[in-house]
Amino acid sequence: MTTKYSLEIIFDYSKDELTNFIKQFTTTQYTALHEKRYMTVYYLNENNLLDDEIITLLTNNSEKFIEALKISNTANEFRINMSKMQSLVGHQNSIYKVIPYSHNKLISCSLDKTIKIWDLTTGKCLKTLEGHTNYINNIILYHSNKVISCSDDNTIKIWDLTTGKCLNTLEGHTYWVSNIILYNPDKVISCSGDKTIKIWDLTTGKCLDTLKGHTDWVHNIILYHLNRVISCSDKTIKVWDLTTGECLNTLEGHTDWVKNIILYKGDMVISCSWDNTIKVWDLNTGKCLKTLEGHTNWIENIILYYPNRVISCSWDNTIKIWDLTTDKCLKTLKGHTGWVNNIILYHPNRVISCSDDKTIKIWNLTTEKCLNTLNINTHFLFIHNGLLFIGNNNNNTIESYDLYYEKYEKSLNTIYKIMCSRHVYYKGEIYKGSIYKMSEKKSIGRI
Repeated sequence: MTTKYSLEIIFDYSKDELTNFIKQFTTTQYTALHEKRYMTVYYLNENNLLDDEIITLLTNNSEKFIEALKISNTANEFRINMSKMQSLVGHQNSIYKVIPYSHNKLISCSLDKTIKIWDLTTGKCLKTLEGHTNYINNIILYHSNKVISCSDDNTIKIWDLTTGKCLNTLEGHTYWVSNIILYNPDKVISCSGDKTIKIWDLTTGKCLDTLKGHTDWVHNIILYHLNRVISCSDKTIKVWDLTTGECLNTLEGHTDWVKNIILYKGDMVISCSWDNTIKVWDLNTGKCLKTLEGHTNWIENIILYYPNRVISCSWDNTIKIWDLTTDKCLKTLKGHTGWVNNIILYHPNRVISCSDDKTIKIWNLTTEKCLNTLNINTHFLFIHNGLLFIGNNNNNTIESYDLYYEKYEKSLNTIYKIMCSRHVYYKGEIYKGSIYKMSEKKSIGRI
């Protein structure tokens, strides 16, 4: 009596070549023949397992036989697991932003109007900086021992991180200060709900210039070359000369709010808007080079992915990957049930998203699959020392997570039977196109 078992047999055949070869020795009905990149996979029903006689015929009568591997009726699956490492407790309202202060220290700002300095070794709050009278929107490091903050109380404050004292308060905006960026060693640029951009001298605390021209609150600013800044507001993007205070160009074409902008290849900028589109602009001519359409609701954020790709997240609950060369949407990641408010790259082919559905998801950009879901309500994501930091809006804590690959066995309804590789064969565990070396927690091959 012959023994039947599940088997992987590797041949250097094309799909048609292997099909014709197998037909010489068996009449077994193979099902779901599937040709993948570099590989042909034969599936069998569990009741139609190959027996020893057929295996011997197949392997002994082919010069293109490579290797036969016995497998059980289970297969190893891999997923990204998230192990909670630490909770930083102390804020009384949602955390808005976290930045690194050193290898083992973080600085956070919150809607509770405070800034906190954290020791990651002990998990304790070292200092609380108090002085703002409304929400804090952003914080940036200044030199090695200072931090600058901007707030809905219309002010910018400079803090000494050693003493915890406020060194200066920059006043002049008449509405909330939405963002700040450093400019030269001792200058900062701010944008505000009062429709203006201001340049400040951090040594004297004086406002050096006010840039006017937007017709609504200025949402974001980014530096461009040494003496220019790009701002987005209303339905436009403006390019400013910081030396003269002059608006050099106004980029018009969006039909709703411009939510975010990122530099692209030196002299271009990419924008996303609540008109559901992404646009690429030439900063020298002011012309719109291309418009990417596909989202069905507001686009909240965009990030660059490789030289010629961009990833976007939207209120239509999806994440899209775009090719800036062909202007096509390559992939759409679906799974969130609420609008996606933020995305960050974690790995060359991993992206992490958070959503209004109160979940965080980790995605494989190659397979478009969600690798794990964490049920946490947050709007910011931050990677530091290989750990994922999030602000948990349910309990106002900062939580850190270690992300690692975990292997587990999964029963199969159908079993891989025969595989032939035309160009590539990686020895090791074959798992749906990926091979992982678990001791190193990283992918070492891809079929």
